[in-house]
Amino acid sequence: MSLFYYAAFRTLEYLPANHLAHMKNNVDLLKNRSSNNRQHCIEFLEAFEAHDIDAMLDRCTHDATVQFIPLGKSFAGNVHSLGRIFWSAFLESFSNLKIIFHHTNWVEEDADRITMLITLHALHTYTFAGIKSEGRELNCKHLVIFQLNENSKITNIEVSWNHREMKAQLTDRH
Repeated sequence: MSLFYYAAFRTLEYLPANHLAHMKNNVDLLKNRSSNNRQHCIEFLEAFEAHDIDAMLDRCTHDATVQFIPLGKSFAGNVHSLGRIFWSAFLESFSNLKIIFHHTNWVEEDADRITMLITLHALHTYTFAGIKSEGRELNCKHLVIFQLNENSKITNIEVSWNHREMKAQLTDRH
C-alpha cells in the first residue's frame, strides 16, 4: 500500500462517526444529482430527436448559452434564440433523425457537468449550413457538453463535430 493511501485510511480511522455519515450523505446527494442531471440531458436530446424544440428549451434556464464550436464565434449565443433557430433549421433540413448514445461521462465531484458522445443519423433533405441537399445520409459523431445548475436546468451547451467529415458525407467532395 502506498504511503498516500495508508495516510488516507489512517485519517479515516480517526474521523468521528457522524462526520463519516455526513460525508457519505454528501456523496449520495452528488450521485443523485449526477444521475438526475444525466437523465435531464438524455431527455433534452430525446426531445431533439422528437423534433420538440419547446421541450428542449424547457430544460434550459432563460439565460442558457450554446456554442456550435465548428461554426465559430458567430454560432455562440442564447439557447432560446440562436439555439432555437439552429435546431429548427437542422430539423427542417434532415429527416428521420435518430440519435445513438455512445458514452456519457460525469464526475461525481462535478455533478453539474455532463459530457455525451452521440451519433446523429439522418437523411439530408434541404440545404443546411450552406450544404445543398443531395439526398445523402448523415452519420456524424457529436460531442455534447452540458453544464447544469443546482436545479438540474441546463445553463450551457457546447456542441462539437468534425464539420469537414460532415460536409464530405453530404456532398461529392471527399
